[in-house]
Amino acid sequence: MQKNKEQETICKSVYNSVKPYIQKDIKILCLGCKYGSKLFPFLTLSPTKIYGIDIDENSINKYYFEYIKYLKNYHRTIISEIKLSGDINEEFQSNSKLLNWETLVHFPSYKEKIEQMNKILELKHSSIQDFEFSDSFDLIIASNSLHFLKHKLQSEVISKIYSCLSSNGVFYLRNNILEKCITNDWETRHEKIADKIIRLKTRRNGELIYYLNSLEELSEITNMFSKKIDVTNYIPGKLSNAYVYVK
Repeated sequence: MQKNKEQETICKSVYNSVKPYIQKDIKILCLGCKYGSKLFPFLTLSPTKIYGIDIDENSINKYYFEYIKYLKNYHRTIISEIKLSGDINEEFQSNSKLLNWETLVHFPSYKEKIEQMNKILELKHSSIQDFEFSDSFDLIIASNSLHFLKHKLQSEVISKIYSCLSSNGVFYLRNNILEKCITNDWETRHEKIADKIIRLKTRRNGELIYYLNSLEELSEITNMFSKKIDVTNYIPGKLSNAYVYVK
């Protein structure tokens, strides 16, 4: 429950951070979209298209289920609307793999919303370094994703982001910050591979390697933007900073 609450807070924080700087009818790209939940609030702005990429294909495949959860009261809907008997109702509640495009026919109140969302939202399996930044976007989101790239690659990706942003386009960046990781003893509690490179082993995600930047270094690799707004106060957690950059 706590994990879901934190994820919901993160999703809202991205939307609330960039909303003052964007318009309706925009094209959006999210780098490291996971389940796509960070993108759901933007559907209210009638975007022309929302693209998301993530290296974890299993997470992308669950985005229908995550969207149903985002719409709230999904458990009650499952119980009242699914036309199955016995213990199958419980199986649907506990097994997200059963909730996909084929089974949505059992959810009349959600089917139309899902169909509308499916026309706008497109999630793809891809790493950030392999993604071709060939299109133009009005908003690009990188929330807790770029710090998994090597330092040089982070700089290269941010340059590509800047190049494919439209005039007055917006870039949202949330990254773990070296100074905060040191202050909160996070760096010393995990395996240090090299200077500013930390290996973290987790039960859920396996081995993660963070390539940390200091505040000064982050400013250097984002100095091409005309405006920077610190929106760290919107986000939960002690290790990261968040910024909205305007081209």
